[in-house]
Amino acid sequence: MVPLALESVRWYAFLFSAKDIQKRFNCVDIHASAVIESAVLEGTPAGFKAKEFVDSGKTVPEDIISECILERLSQADCKKNGWVLHGYPTTRAQATTLQTAAAKFVFKFLIAIQFFSVAVAGGGGHICLYFVVLSAPIAAVRERAQQWCLDSGSGDFYNLDWISPPEWVMQEKIQYGSWEDDMSHYNKNYSKVVSSFRANTRTIDAAQPYSTVRDCALDFLRIKARSNAPIIPRVIVLGTPGSGKTTVSKAFAEIYNAIYVNVDDIAMTAVASNSKIGNALKPYMKRNMMLPDALLTTLVTNRLWEDDCVTQGWVLDGFPMTRAQAEGLQHAGFLPRLVAILKTSHQVSIERLSMRCIDPLTGDHYHLTRNPPLTEAIKNRLQHHPSDKEDAINRRIQDAEAFLPEIRDFYKQ
Repeated sequence: MVPLALESVRWYAFLFSAKDIQKRFNCVDIHASAVIESAVLEGTPAGFKAKEFVDSGKTVPEDIISECILERLSQADCKKNGWVLHGYPTTRAQATTLQTAAAKFVFKFLIAIQFFSVAVAGGGGHICLYFVVLSAPIAAVRERAQQWCLDSGSGDFYNLDWISPPEWVMQEKIQYGSWEDDMSHYNKNYSKVVSSFRANTRTIDAAQPYSTVRDCALDFLRIKARSNAPIIPRVIVLGTPGSGKTTVSKAFAEIYNAIYVNVDDIAMTAVASNSKIGNALKPYMKRNMMLPDALLTTLVTNRLWEDDCVTQGWVLDGFPMTRAQAEGLQHAGFLPRLVAILKTSHQVSIERLSMRCIDPLTGDHYHLTRNPPLTEAIKNRLQHHPSDKEDAINRRIQDAEAFLPEIRDFYKQ
């Protein structure tokens, strides 16, 4: 979670945090910008991709930056001793790359810091177990940013406001001219990056003396982590018609930044695209027949294997609807972390569904009592779906009540 371009972060104060952590945990100290330079000089596969951008003075694309970082973290010294990484991740996409790399590697610590980032690993991999956010008032950060100096003899950096150099150090003041741009990048990406690791986050007041901040961070790293894997949401929301499945599913997807998956939506997309599975679904959908379990399960599992669902997680709205579908999901390797089954009375379901309608002109949805149209003209052209008639609603409720108990029992096992 760094608000800075990689080429401008090489001399920040959290080099000191990285060095302290490196000494305490005996791991490899890695700077993100240096990784890019080394990859280019060594001619690694990722470095070869980055070279044309570095040579032309252009910003290296995020995917190539991530390739260089993961390439370095995969080397023998990192696998053996673990590592401290600062200057990465700077965006949500980079944070997600670290998480999804967990299929191949395992790591212990990631500390992301306001204005700077430090990642610490033990075991050579990329699953974030510790995420520390250092926060300070904007005025303090602005003042601190202007107080950098370099020891021209050793190449070490110091901050006159926060980490004073020894008396014998030959100080060379460094001008930080990109502060406004860096702050803009930070504000744009902060919440997105933090949300990737919110389950294991600790916020520390960075306005305190450096030694206090350092000790608080190290104390947090000594706490046993909650998990050795990224928390990727996998949620199933079930219930009778009108119980609020779609509303709750979309709310879960928004809260967890997961992908909302609705079977009806992906079935219609498959039919419209004339895909093989879509063509198989057409006869059933034209006759308004129940779709076969095998076809539905294939349709859903294909969607869950797509990159966005794999990296961000998913929320399934109203699926599985039968035990056979639940078994098909499990056989394909999709085990939910949470199964929510919603219940409501028949009367409430009928009231919610029978008064739903749509404006055929705009596609807007309305409810005659909860979200009525604003004008009489809109009201007069509203249409009801045939499945929202009371007798059709009752049949749908009966079908759901017949299958929900066996699905509940399946996931209780």
